[in-house]
Amino acid sequence: MTYGTQYRITMAGLMDGADDDATLANEWQARLKMPGRERWMNEVTGARLVRGLSTPRFRDMVAWSLSAAVPTPAGMVAAARGEGLDAAIGHVLHDAGWRPDEERLTAADLDLNVLLDLGADKTAVFGLKALISWMAGDPTRAQICLAASPSLDAAGVCVAWCLRHGVLPAGRETTPMTANVPDPFHA
Repeated sequence: MTYGTQYRITMAGLMDGADDDATLANEWQARLKMPGRERWMNEVTGARLVRGLSTPRFRDMVAWSLSAAVPTPAGMVAAARGEGLDAAIGHVLHDAGWRPDEERLTAADLDLNVLLDLGADKTAVFGLKALISWMAGDPTRAQICLAASPSLDAAGVCVAWCLRHGVLPAGRETTPMTANVPDPFHA
């Protein structure tokens, strides 16, 4: 029996369209748990995460996963459907006991580099990289990331405001930085 159209089903083809919040959260959680600096990413995961970074919901999930004490996929989905970035930044700003998970920040930063190479939105990547740098207590690197971004997304606006006002995580303060830090509100 011959059919007019032949279909070739591959795993990449099946998984390519699965971009719902839970799938993205599970992918990101798996990436955060992957040990070591020698990381690899298959093409399906890379494509899915690149598409995810084009949405504010996934960027909120990423931000929340970096600030939470114990991030879970369910928590990431709830953050994306609720307060998202506000919850992540608010927690980091006001909790004097908050400390970054250096391994998680490093893993996220390395993956964002890969996703940038795969064509992810530069504004999204550099906004999240600025957030990572700010959370790690490195305002100079955050400044560099903001300067590299073509524009500011929500994470970039938050970090730019914090840098311009000398605000660091966990209620710490530093000298305000205005050189090469975009004015998020054009005041």
